[in-house]
Amino acid sequence: GSTGNTSSFNNIISLGGGYGSSYNQTGGNGGSGGGSGYWTSATVPGTPGTGSSGQGNSGGGGLNGSTNAAGGGGGGAGAAAANVTNGDVTATSGGNGLLNSINGISTYYAGGGGGGSYGSTTGGAGGLGGGGGGASYSGTSGTGSSGGSNGTTGGAGGNGGTNTGGGGGGGSGNASNRLAGGNGGSGIVIIKYYGSSIGTGGTISTSGSCTIHTFLSSSIFTVN
Repeated sequence: GSTGNTSSFNNIISLGGGYGSSYNQTGGNGGSGGGSGYWTSATVPGTPGTGSSGQGNSGGGGLNGSTNAAGGGGGGAGAAAANVTNGDVTATSGGNGLLNSINGISTYYAGGGGGGSYGSTTGGAGGLGGGGGGASYSGTSGTGSSGGSNGTTGGAGGNGGTNTGGGGGGGSGNASNRLAGGNGGSGIVIIKYYGSSIGTGGTISTSGSCTIHTFLSSSIFTVN
């Protein structure tokens, strides 16, 4: 996989999420760290990616089992993903995102994707904030959160939720097939200030005495 794109606004830089890894590979570092695939060991988890201070958290480490294996979930903005403790039982869920109410509605953003699994091990659920569910090859796939899609049994991981910044879930696999992880969800930029509108750009709304500009794609904020 590859690390997500960096976003910026007025010299504020948000790093893209780290990539999830496959068998015997380390997860990628980023705003939040990607989960690792399973390693050869059934007792020592793989090494996940780390998150950036003030932006996100680390992913979880995957683990081998006696007949199956499980990957770790991706880190979320609000919490790290746990390491797998039994590769024959379940992959771990993605870390939860952060709850924010800047637009007047309490919403989780930037949840981690659930870990994918090898064989019949259960896929991990997506973290709160748009995380996609991890896929299981022949067992139960993980559910997505807040618009993130479920993992597909025997197929790919679920995609992250649109405009949530949620991570994609890990893909499934067996001895002869390796399926892709899900895509990360698109992001969002929200600008809020006190008083009536002083500029243009995005979708403009109000909350109490404040004006809100919401951007769902690349655009320009212009002060009048």
